[in-house]
Amino acid sequence: MLTFKEFLEKKSHDENRTDWTLRKQKWVSSVDRLFNDVSDWLSPFLKESLLKIDRKNIHVYESYIGSYDVPQLDIVIGNDLISLVPKGTLILGAHGRVDIQGPKGDAIILEKDWNVWEIANKTDKTKFYSFNKLAFEALVQHLING
Repeated sequence: MLTFKEFLEKKSHDENRTDWTLRKQKWVSSVDRLFNDVSDWLSPFLKESLLKIDRKNIHVYESYIGSYDVPQLDIVIGNDLISLVPKGTLILGAHGRVDIQGPKGDAIILEKDWNVWEIANKTDKTKFYSFNKLAFEALVQHLING
């Protein structure tokens, strides 16, 4: 076990080595890639005018990184709105978090590894589910219908 001084020195050294600008760039790029995937999954329905998609930038603040803009994806289905809202990259146990908010609830997807997204189980924090087209479609239905 490290002495407290060794711990502090290691922590100081590790944080001085972290390139926060690079971390932010990887995170924003990863969110953009995620939203491109979701948009691709939804494109047949968009072409049939069954839904609308809007991508806009939101402002996020995180310790060490500071303030930055990241995309948010809004999906309008009938009179209902589903929003994919990035929360940040400094997440314990993950590279990032995006909340999916709907009229009947919300869900959390975590980037467990760069560009590997999983749905977090809100009742059992140890369980995760693959985030893919079918899982996303089921999640949207649940967040709209309850």
